[in-house]
Amino acid sequence: MSAKARGYGWGGRFLVAAIAWLAFLSLAAPMCWAQKAQKALGPGDVFPDFTLDNTLSAEDSAYLGVPPGGVISVKDLQHDVVLIEFLNVYCHTCREQVQIFNQLLSTINKDPVLSEKVRMVGIAVKNTPEEIRDFRKEFGAAYPVLADSGKKAFTSIGSPHATPHTYVIAWGEGRKRFTSSIIIGGESNPPSPIFGRSERP
Repeated sequence: MSAKARGYGWGGRFLVAAIAWLAFLSLAAPMCWAQKAQKALGPGDVFPDFTLDNTLSAEDSAYLGVPPGGVISVKDLQHDVVLIEFLNVYCHTCREQVQIFNQLLSTINKDPVLSEKVRMVGIAVKNTPEEIRDFRKEFGAAYPVLADSGKKAFTSIGSPHATPHTYVIAWGEGRKRFTSSIIIGGESNPPSPIFGRSERP
């Protein structure tokens, strides 16, 4: 069996889990924290390599495969597929969907293949590490959440008009990350066949 064919095995399992949960989000999650939009990234676009301070715990850093402290850039996230949720800790919808993302994370972690290849991370726009700590404690977010206090990362993806704003990114040609799927506060675009790839070019 070819590497690409083998990739469809784990990729298919991820799609079953991710589409089920993210499709639910697209139907149930209204937008909040709206602002005037620029041109946001869409499926097929190269995902920017922004950098944020690593204020995560040693455990969360290990989950993402990065050393504790310092900074984290997108290129440091070496797993095959990464789900990135842009949120705001005071966004009602973002709070409501924590448990949905927790369930998706649990589904991934129970699969021996997906648990090695897929990671999830939140990026809290205009929030501080202290606000994120309180948010995770109150709502039980089981996945790491980085602070984008100055909207550096949010601006790099085109300053979408609202949160939550969720991307699924994967490796593309030239070892670049590109967007495979996107959930935009009540709207969705279907994932591309990227999930069939288990090896980088």
